[in-house]
This record gives sequence, structure tokens and C-alpha cells, in this order.
Amino acid sequence: MNKETELMSQCPSFNTCNAPKCPLDPLINKRVYLTGDETCKARQITRFNIGENSKLKYKGLFKGEWQFFIEGIGECAKSMPKERHTAIINRLHKKQVLK
Repeated sequence: MNKETELMSQCPSFNTCNAPKCPLDPLINKRVYLTGDETCKARQITRFNIGENSKLKYKGLFKGEWQFFIEGIGECAKSMPKERHTAIINRLHKKQVLK
């Protein structure tokens, strides 16, 4: 296993997934999505739990999902206890990931 697939392989859908753009892929911005391609089927909270402590910019979420998470209104944020969401946001501010 290499660094590119390390996080992706932790996803429960990894062995059956054919989505070209995976939010757990550190090279997601180099991947190309074409109309009709599969999309990620993993739940946001599953991807976030895998990517939370990684160096991925959006911690396993797509950019749009990340913005909703930060605002506390996305599926991922709603599926965790408010205290955990607040602790994560505070930690990200402390690390200056959020400004």
C-alpha cells in the first residue's frame, strides 16, 4: 500500500468503489470526473472519521461538504454530538486551519 491509497483503503467501500474523485485521495485535485462516472457512496461521517487527523485539507469531505461542516449545518456535523463538533472546530482554529 502506498501513501496515495493509505486513507482510501480504510473506507468500507474501497474494494468496490469506482469513483474517480475520492475525498480521501490526497491527489483528488489531479483526478478527472466525467459525466456518468460513479460518485462517492461513503457517508460523510465515515469519510470524516477516516480523514479527521490527516493532512487532507477538507479532512475526508468534499469542499462543499466541508463548508457546511464548518457552519455546523451539513450531514456530517449533524450526525455527531454538538460537543464533538465544537471541539473539532476549536482544535482546527487552534491549528490555524480555520481563520
